[in-house]
Amino acid sequence: MKIKFTLCLILILLNIEVYGQVKHQDLSIISSHNAIDLGSTKSGESLSEVLNLFPLNHRSIRASHSDIDLSVHQEIAQKTIPILYFRSRMNCGATDLPGSPNCNGVCEIGDSPAGPDCDGFCGTGDSAGGPDCDGFCGTNDSGAGPDCDGNCVAGDSSAGPDCDGICSAGESASSPDCDGTCGLGDSSAGPDCDGTCSNSDSAGSPDCDGNCGASDSSSGPDCNGFCGTGDSAGGSDCNGLCNTGDSAGSPDCNGACGTNDSAGSPDCNGLCNNGDSSFGPDCNGQCDLGENSTGGDCDGFCDFSDHPNSVDCNPVPVELTVFSAESKDCHHHLFWQTAADHNFANFEVQQKLAKGTFKTITNIDLIEGATPLKDYRYSVEQAYYNALYRLKMIDWDGSFEYSPIISASAQCTEAFKLYPNPTTDRVTLFLDAPKSKTVNLKITNLLGQTILAVDLSGRIRSNSIDLDISQHPPGTYFFALEVDGVHHNRNVIKQ
Repeated sequence: MKIKFTLCLILILLNIEVYGQVKHQDLSIISSHNAIDLGSTKSGESLSEVLNLFPLNHRSIRASHSDIDLSVHQEIAQKTIPILYFRSRMNCGATDLPGSPNCNGVCEIGDSPAGPDCDGFCGTGDSAGGPDCDGFCGTNDSGAGPDCDGNCVAGDSSAGPDCDGICSAGESASSPDCDGTCGLGDSSAGPDCDGTCSNSDSAGSPDCDGNCGASDSSSGPDCNGFCGTGDSAGGSDCNGLCNTGDSAGSPDCNGACGTNDSAGSPDCNGLCNNGDSSFGPDCNGQCDLGENSTGGDCDGFCDFSDHPNSVDCNPVPVELTVFSAESKDCHHHLFWQTAADHNFANFEVQQKLAKGTFKTITNIDLIEGATPLKDYRYSVEQAYYNALYRLKMIDWDGSFEYSPIISASAQCTEAFKLYPNPTTDRVTLFLDAPKSKTVNLKITNLLGQTILAVDLSGRIRSNSIDLDISQHPPGTYFFALEVDGVHHNRNVIKQ
């Protein structure tokens, strides 16, 4: 009978896998014959070590021999219910069938890579460290799987969920998204963007804002060899001399023609006026038509080399005492004051924008009367730009004289903004110029092809308009907006 009991117990142990720890000092299996005693065990000792368990194939304990006391099962359960459980699943092997007890559809540690649970792709429920999950986000891995955390790192697939071609903050410098060049759409906090516009960086990227900075590369997109309004005085485009191609109001061009400035540059207009250097290209020692009395060429004496209608030989009968400009409330407010104005005709207010020439924007008639001092005012609306101004003071006989040149800075915010950028289908244009008379928009692609050209004058309500670009392929698109003759440009990335 003892031999039969032992065989039955072995069959029981073959079908039980016990996990947990013994909580009692003594554990004995009680049978009607009291034939087997497992002896005394230490508290906390692994029960699987005590019983030396075999692998199991079934969930329940089955015993049919009448000589076995079923209190064996009850005794074990009573002593270990809080810490024991029965389990039927083992690792899913190469020869196991899908849906069998060992295979639950999730690739776990210990499963065979050739088993039905493992398909070579790290899925949402797969285990980190399992055959399908190698720690790198692959092309067909799930974005919510253990291998993919949203950051593209070295070893990840460029076509995987973590890598979108845009180098973002938190991504590895050696990842597929980061190639060492700051591109459109890259994050300014990403490894590719360091705040310096290099020759391999993209125009419009976070590092390249269109202004040549002190640390920017001379061959980068921001530096073109001409000193612009927003360029740094220490940048490679600015050398302290106002040259042809430089912008009026830039660090190199201050409105006065210097000794080493270039003829034809924004500072040098061929007329020697107040502030110009006597040794600059504008000044030749001869008082010419259009030069004022405060310039180096005109000394109040009509010499044989002076122009017969110059201020030295035929002075305009007006004395300008004040000429100033103020930028306020999106306007350039001009003010000037005159003293003597006998037989004087009128003023022409002339404006010069960046890389442009002086153009007459309005005529102001003489204020009649015998008042010794007369005040004149004129305001330029929608001042989204830096500008230079001068007065052309004209006599009744057609002779004239220019005033000194003054400057006014851009006081308004940018004329328009685009949001969202990047976008997938639609973009909203916000226009900060509600009183603009003419508004024209042109959108082109990287090939220079026009995809939209539209007159928006009078069509923008509440300062914004919604544009649909969903039918166009992903890429970079250039938005050129003309507001009352002033041009503004922005880039939009469509994903």
